[in-house]
Amino acid sequence: MMDWANGESTVEALVIGQLIASLRERREMPQRELADAAEISQSTLSRIERGKAQIDTYTLRKVAGALGTTAAKLNEQVEIALERTEQAAHGVTTVDASKPWWVTALKVAGIVGLAGLAAFAVSAVLDEDKK
Repeated sequence: MMDWANGESTVEALVIGQLIASLRERREMPQRELADAAEISQSTLSRIERGKAQIDTYTLRKVAGALGTTAAKLNEQVEIALERTEQAAHGVTTVDASKPWWVTALKVAGIVGLAGLAAFAVSAVLDEDKK
């Protein structure tokens, strides 16, 4: 059951997790290697990548450094991916303007559907950064 009061942070956690997982996979880095480099447990990294855990700023900096980037760059990519996820949600649902966009998206697509939209948005952001 979705905790609607924490829905926005859940959406953000999904996007951050998708971004970290995608960057790690594009570098062909095993999860264990990234976890060790960031000085966190593999289970914590797994929870972050699946959007099941909120990442604090200290850990974000450590993960970003281990991925060869900065926390600022990751935050920039997260913001763009969140905007793209919102745009995609508007494209597949009729969003009630009186509620945050993610409420309707979660009700219609569910957490798995929203995770798919987030993955698509993250991939697009990373592909643009390669250019």
